[in-house]
Amino acid sequence: MQNYFPQNAAMELHERIKLARERRFQTAKEASDYLRIPYGTLTGHESGSRGVKDRELRKYAGAYRVELAWLRYETGPMTNPSVSDQEMEIIEAFRKLPPEEAAAYRTVLLSRSERR
Repeated sequence: MQNYFPQNAAMELHERIKLARERRFQTAKEASDYLRIPYGTLTGHESGSRGVKDRELRKYAGAYRVELAWLRYETGPMTNPSVSDQEMEIIEAFRKLPPEEAAAYRTVLLSRSERR
């Protein structure tokens, strides 16, 4: 999938939310479970029948691995080409760790990368 959309193919916010979700999750139910938000909230955002708060947009951008500026305004690339899906999986897993465990892994990773 291309990172940019043609200028004349402007999409509404709700369409970008749905497109981004479809790239990462097969169903809205799967995404709502992952995000821990009500299914009706997600589908309301995707249909445009419900307003979207900034914190919700940030949550979608992170979970769907898209750039916030693209999701919010359709500007710039849809995804960050410098971060692979594999790297994003690692980042997401790292963010779920307790702080003390994350600090330990960070120390190990940084010390290993300095040896190269």
